[in-house]
Amino acid sequence: METLPKELPSLPDLRVYLRHIGWQESPPGIAGSFWAKGGVRVGVPHDEEDDPDVVASVIQRIAMVERVPVREVADHVIYYWFDVTQLRAANDYRIISTIPLGAAATITSSARIMFRAAGTTSQRERGEIAGNCRQVAQCEIMNGKSHKY
Repeated sequence: METLPKELPSLPDLRVYLRHIGWQESPPGIAGSFWAKGGVRVGVPHDEEDDPDVVASVIQRIAMVERVPVREVADHVIYYWFDVTQLRAANDYRIISTIPLGAAATITSSARIMFRAAGTTSQRERGEIAGNCRQVAQCEIMNGKSHKY
């Protein structure tokens, strides 16, 4: 049996995820509702306590139907509301497991600039950033901390 992450998603997040990937919800019953896709049904309870065994069971059944690893389903549900940025080095078709230090430095620097731009424009749109960043955002980004504004 595949392992699940330590942190499991909530049942409401599971429902949002199922709706997003094309499952259809049947009219809810007393204890929950069935979700159908491709002739297969999976029950999702209304239990708002998020019993880990119940959540794990639902995730395992979804993974089996979707034919993907259990952990992948759990991660997709957990990180559904997150933006994901994937970076890669130019010409990485030749690189198997490591990249040259110069390429890594360029990626890291570019990512820092991108995060800084996102953080500084989070308050309002600006035509040009040009160093006019919000100090709190700059400090948080440089220290690797997230901060709600």
